Amino acid sequence: MLVDDLYKLGLNMKWGYTYHHMPRLLEYAQKCEYITEFGTGLAPHKVDGHDKPMVSLFGLYTWLKARPRKITTYDICFDPTIRFPYQAALEANIELVFHQLACIGYDHKDIEQILIPETIEKTDLLFIDSNHTYNQLTAELTNHAEKVSKYIIMHDTEAFAYGTSWGSMEQHHGKDLGLATALDEFLLVHDEWEYTLYDKASAGLSILTRKM
Repeated sequence: MLVDDLYKLGLNMKWGYTYHHMPRLLEYAQKCEYITEFGTGLAPHKVDGHDKPMVSLFGLYTWLKARPRKITTYDICFDPTIRFPYQAALEANIELVFHQLACIGYDHKDIEQILIPETIEKTDLLFIDSNHTYNQLTAELTNHAEKVSKYIIMHDTEAFAYGTSWGSMEQHHGKDLGLATALDEFLLVHDEWEYTLYDKASAGLSILTRKM
């Protein structure tokens, strides 16, 4: 099936960072019926000084391979010409929903700017791979963790543990506290969650599991 072909494609591309984590993501996703993703993989990246879309759909390929009932994904960019994930979802009888977040004036280098959905549906797994700043992750966890029944998985938690997205601490004058601080603060006041995995490889992967 196409869902299997896309998963194999992602593994074989060996590009970027997320592909390294695909087998582990699949292990968790196969335990879930509803999956929500922040950061589909179509956000703009600087290429020769210009914002250009860069397709990095390894997470989505993995969710499709797991064959849940529904996948809901959010990003600030959407390319209507990329139809193969929808074709794969249709073939596998998976409901796939994409939400484009309003991004008027959005600057992914602005560590003070937060861009998240106002609300999300209840989900088993929340995957976060959006703008990697303390403010952004704090807002995502504070506003949406209560809707997650099993797992919160975050990518790039090593690369941006104490720095900022798309730049060094020096570039942002050391203003950002990083993802590690956001995670530590969240866990201090939410003892219903526990840190169950931290992998430093490929920019880092962190997994929180809701206590039963």
